[in-house]
This record gives sequence, C-alpha cells and structure tokens, in this order.
Amino acid sequence: MKYIIENAISHSRWKRVAYSLLTPFLHARNNGYKDFWNIDADDTGLYAKRRKITKILKNVKDYSVSNKVDMISLDMCRTRYIGSHWTFGITYTDNSVNWLELMKDHCKDSFFLDKNCKYWDLNIDGYCAYLGYSEFVNLSTFYVENLQMIHHDDNVYQHPGWGALRYWKNGKYYSSILKNDFGMGECGSLPIYKDIVKFDIGITAEESMRYLKNKSTDVNLKTFEIANGIVDSEIIAILPLSDTVKNVKSCLESLLAQTFNEKQPSARFAVFGYIDSDIFKNLRVIVTDAGLNETALTTCREFENKFNGRMKIITGLKKENLLDAGLQAAKGRYVIFINGNDIFIPQAFQFLHGVIEDTRADVVHTSNFLVPNADNTLDVKTDETNWGKDFQLTIFLNRLRDKFGAWADGKISPSIFNKLIRREFLEEEKISLPFTDIMTQWTFSLQCLMLAENYVRVPQPLYVRTSQTPPPNHIKDFPAQIKSLAKCYEALDKLDDEVFYFDEYADEKNFLKNLFNKNFVNEV
Repeated sequence: MKYIIENAISHSRWKRVAYSLLTPFLHARNNGYKDFWNIDADDTGLYAKRRKITKILKNVKDYSVSNKVDMISLDMCRTRYIGSHWTFGITYTDNSVNWLELMKDHCKDSFFLDKNCKYWDLNIDGYCAYLGYSEFVNLSTFYVENLQMIHHDDNVYQHPGWGALRYWKNGKYYSSILKNDFGMGECGSLPIYKDIVKFDIGITAEESMRYLKNKSTDVNLKTFEIANGIVDSEIIAILPLSDTVKNVKSCLESLLAQTFNEKQPSARFAVFGYIDSDIFKNLRVIVTDAGLNETALTTCREFENKFNGRMKIITGLKKENLLDAGLQAAKGRYVIFINGNDIFIPQAFQFLHGVIEDTRADVVHTSNFLVPNADNTLDVKTDETNWGKDFQLTIFLNRLRDKFGAWADGKISPSIFNKLIRREFLEEEKISLPFTDIMTQWTFSLQCLMLAENYVRVPQPLYVRTSQTPPPNHIKDFPAQIKSLAKCYEALDKLDDEVFYFDEYADEKNFLKNLFNKNFVNEV
C-alpha cells in the first residue's frame, strides 16, 4: 500500500485518506473475502430504513455480479464532474481482481502521471478512475431514486457547493442546500450523468425526508413544524374510557403533574424567529368515549379547563373504535395509550421523551407497578432512587430473534398501554387499531415490535396500574388464542421480502419461520 500511495497520490493531504480506503482491500485479500463493501461512514449516510438500505445494497450487488462490474460506487461526484471522475463513498467491490497488485503495476504509468498528477491534487479515487478509463477494470456508478444522502463538507455554509444533503429525483441530482436554503430552485440541480445506473426500490421522497427528520437532532426543524401546525405537540396521550375505569381522576391529576409540561426558562430558536418552548415540550390528552362510563366522562369534562386547551374529548363513538379514533385524531410526534387506571410519576413523560429522542427509537417500552384496585397506597410521588436514565439497564432490540424471544419470554408485554410510539412509524408501516378487543391490541403490539427499526425496552416502572384482578401472565395463554393473531405472521412475512438478503441472516429467518409454523400457523 505504501508503494502505491507514494507513487500515485500527488498531495500529502490525500495520503492518509488513501490508507483508509485501501485498508479494506488488504483486509479482504488477507482473509479471503470474495467481495466487500467499502463505506466512507465518517461523513456519508443514507436516509432510509435499514430494511430499505439492505435492499439497495442487495440490488446493487446483484447488478454488479450479473454485469461483471468490478467496482461500483454511489454517485458522490460523477454527476458533479459531468462524468470525468469516479469516487469512493459507498462502494461494492468484486475481490476476484487482484486489486493491490493491479494498482501497484500501474501507479507509475506515464500517461496517468502526465494527464493527472501535474494538473490537480489527485486522490486514490482518481487513480481508480484512471484504471477504469484505461479498461484495466470495469467501474460503474449508481444512484437511488428519491433517496436523501448526506455527505458532509468541511464547512457547508461557507462553501455550500454540493456539500451536505443531496438527493436524486426525476433525472436530476439536487443539492438541498442550494435548492432550499439558498432558494436556487432548479438551479440547485444537475442532470444525472448518462452512464450512472438507476435503482428504484419504491422509496418515496416523503418517506426519505421523514426518516431524515426522525434521525435529525435539529430542534429548529421541530419547532418550525409545531408552530406551523404540521404537527400538534410532542406527545399525545390517548385515553379510551372503558367500563372498567375507576381511577380516572387520579390518572388525570398525574398527567397534570408531569414535569414535561413545565415551561422551560428560555425560548428555542426557529427559522422564522422565537417561539415559547412550552409549545415544543408539552403533553396533550385525547379522551375517546363510547358511553360506557358516564362517571369517568364527567370527571374528564371537569378537568378540561385545568388542561388549558390541552385536552380533547371525542364522544359518540362505538366501543370497537375507541383506540383508532384517538389515533386518527393525534397529530403529535409521539403517541401513548393511557389506561384510565394508570397513575404516573411526575417525571414519567419527560423521561420517556428523553429516551426516545436520545435513542432515535420507533418505540420505547416501559414497565408499571401493579396494585389491587382496593389498595389505598396510590401515592406515586417521585422517589429519586427508583427512576432515572439508567442506560445500563436499557435493552435495545434490533435483531428479530431477540425481539421475538423477548416477546415469548414475557419480557415484552402484549399490552398497548406501556409504549411511547413514534406516530409516523405507525403511518409508514400501516399499523392500525381497527378494534378494541384484546387480541387486536396484541397484534398491534407485536407488529410494532417486529417492524420497529429500533425498539427500546426500559425496565424502570414509571407508573402504577390499578386492577381488580391481576392480568394474565403476559403470554402464557397466547397459543390458545392464536386464531386472532394471523396478522402477526403477516408482519413477519412483510419483513421477509425486505430484510433477509444476506447469508448471515438465513438462520434467523428459518428460526422465526419455524417458530411461527410450529406454534401458530397450524392452529390458524
């Protein structure tokens, strides 16, 4: 590698970069890898779900194998240089080529040195481009329709050019900064260069932008959306009034006491000016009623003024529509279903919001204390020793095997009432609650678990649940009622077409399919 870099790289500032980009070639050769991805992950990212990115990588690999492409890379610079350059970034490499020997043999080519090194600060990307132009190897470049891609420049706003956020759409390669931030419209775009291979896996521009917003920590973007009515507030608590609700007054008092609702000492800056942070950090309550509990409804009406416009009561519903009506009315960034017998510690929503923001999760799953309905010890004032952001105890469930194992072991409750959920995640995955029955709630919970890209379980109990009878031990009677859970299998089947592409996932796929087939599908 040293010989190649000393002879092929004309400027010292590119030599360290060359070592980092050539190291995968050395590692692949020494370990016998037949192919590999070389990803410049320190400053490059794709804004799509992992399942979609997996599909992109699989399609690119299949194309390369079918068309005997030796190396193919994302359109980082080729369009910008009107086809005169090829660059690393997100690159698939067929390792049947003896790359290091090939590079060593040609790094002193007189044509290469005369035409390149004398005129610009050549990097290892340019040297590989020379190998392609000279037909020593077959290089190619690809893009993905509607995909947002970020490539950080040293100082994006001082030298906007084509740094930071870019995307491909309708034959154009856009710089988001030039187009949007600098108001250049179509002037902030270039025609995608003619020889670049297009991949379209059905990602929409809206989907990629939603993913970008969810993974962004930019407070300005959120405050702008809230102030302009794009979203309502941070958390919407949905409270369906069932006939078993007996402690709704205590529940509503605990919601009013949430520290999450307190106005922060300083305002937050948005693109258009300043807005009060109590718009940004607040909790709203949607009560849904089907005439099942007049006492509970009367209590909720008594609390409307106390919530200062942050409570909405929807009446005249059917029992089976209580949950879905609340979900349809919610416009907050996150939603949580509240049982009228839940009594929260004052920091509960502040804590849950902190976890879901810090981990960029789709779902945060928490615990509760269970007490008999007749128990008078319902004082849930803060005990600083029993709650807090203890990430050593936080469980991140990303692998499907781990998710289903946690569900089957009873570590993940099938209840819908102990989860803070990103609302747009439900919309993206088309997860709904058409009925109120228990098995529909279990199906909803399992679909959330299976389809969430990032599912976080926090063991800290943040609230008390009062109950006349103890609930069933999580999932013991699960197989007996499986006829209502056919949709759970559908959730897994949906993943099957998008996730399991690479060999290392085959055992996971078979494990889950066999588990479903053995215990569930035969009983449906």
